[in-house]
Amino acid sequence: MVIGIDSHRENLAACAINELGGKLAEAVFPNTTIGHRSLLSWAKGLGSVRRIGIEGGGQYGRGVAKTLVRAGEDVVEVTPALTARERNRLRRPGKSDLGDALAIARVAAREVDCGLPCQRAAMPTCASYSPTGSSWFESGRLSPIGSTATS
Repeated sequence: MVIGIDSHRENLAACAINELGGKLAEAVFPNTTIGHRSLLSWAKGLGSVRRIGIEGGGQYGRGVAKTLVRAGEDVVEVTPALTARERNRLRRPGKSDLGDALAIARVAAREVDCGLPCQRAAMPTCASYSPTGSSWFESGRLSPIGSTATS
């Protein structure tokens, strides 16, 4: 199972998908410490999580990303461009946070050659953000899904 999270200032929209990209469950959580823990409990209650993709991990998704990494989850950041591209493929009218979470989950499931932002052994380093505050990837070493790595 893969989970996509669309992060916003007030809430986190989450969608879980199976290995074929079919929606299993969706939920919205407050973007607070309690909400982060609730999201993690919800995810674990659904079954075995293979990966969690977050759009906005460098901003509003920072707290939930840190919570998930500390819990040992495989977390990647999905760029807005890939989310938009996948959302267009969904052929749903309009834009919604839960629709974006579905798109983020599908991108995270499909993209395997990506730089992972955080690994358990490197937690103190990878959970901190760049000096610009725009991303949580160390310059030159890791890249989000949908961007090109700088080496």
